[in-house]
Amino acid sequence: MSEGRAVVTLALYSNEGKLLSGQQILALAHNGGWTKLDQLVQKGYIASYRSPQFLAMISVIMQRLKNELNEPRLADALKPYYNKWRKLIKTNLVENKMDSYVSRLPPEEPEEAEREEGQGPQEESDSSARETLR
Repeated sequence: MSEGRAVVTLALYSNEGKLLSGQQILALAHNGGWTKLDQLVQKGYIASYRSPQFLAMISVIMQRLKNELNEPRLADALKPYYNKWRKLIKTNLVENKMDSYVSRLPPEEPEEAEREEGQGPQEESDSSARETLR
């Protein structure tokens, strides 16, 4: 299995990073994982049509580092890579006329994804509060 396929497989089977354990995420962060991933992205080893899942995984990892693992510095260290990869991947998708995949990319700022995910439960709790008041 090529290294690029291994990364995509990780993204897919980890449910875009949601099923990775905290230890697995920290191992990536502490053992040069971002540099290795950067080399793979730079070499174009991640298939264009799978790149949205890869970026979604990185976005989830950043959120989990910050919120769940209380490692905001590690999340901040990943952010420049995320921005660089997103730009490279988006350019590649546009150049290959894969516009439908561009719309599947996670937001430019991972915090936007966090806010978007947080809106659903907030709306639910708002409606529950309204029901209670009736």
